[in-house]
Amino acid sequence: IMDPRLVSDGGVHRGDDTAYYLHKGFRVVGVEANPAMADHLRNRFKSEIAAGALQLLEVGVAEVEGELDFWICDAVTEWSSFMEQKASMGGKTSRPVKVRTVPFARILGQHGVPYYCKIDIEGNDHLCLGGIDAADKPQYISVEMALGKGDRDLSLLRALG
Repeated sequence: IMDPRLVSDGGVHRGDDTAYYLHKGFRVVGVEANPAMADHLRNRFKSEIAAGALQLLEVGVAEVEGELDFWICDAVTEWSSFMEQKASMGGKTSRPVKVRTVPFARILGQHGVPYYCKIDIEGNDHLCLGGIDAADKPQYISVEMALGKGDRDLSLLRALG
C-alpha cells in the first residue's frame, strides 16, 4: 500500500533532491550505488539517518540480487553506471568497483511503496519501472529516459497506468 509520507530517491548522488524531500517533511529511502557518494551522503545526512528520516541503501538496482561491476567516472560522477560505455562517455576514464545489487521490487517490498518515486540511475532506470507493481504503485514517478530507449520506458509507464 502506497505510503503518502514516503519518497524513493533512486540515484541520490550528492543528495540535493533528498534534501528537498526531507525539507518538505517526507521520509526518504535513498538508493546510491557509488560508494564514494554513499560516504558523502552518510556525512551530509548524519542526523537525518540517525533520526530515521532517511534510509540510505548502498546498493545498485539490477535484475537479480548479487554483485556487479559498477563503473566510476571520476571526472563526471553523475555518469557512473553499471555500463562502462556510459561511465566513459566523451573519452572520460572510468574504473570498476564491486557493488551489491538488488531488484527494485525487493526494495519496495522491504521499505514500502512511496508516494513519489524519483528514478535516475544511469541506464538501469527501466529496471526500477519494471519492478513496480501496477496494482500497488506510487502516486507519482519521474524517470530519466534515454532517447534511444524512450519507447521501452514509455511502454513500462503505460503498463503501470
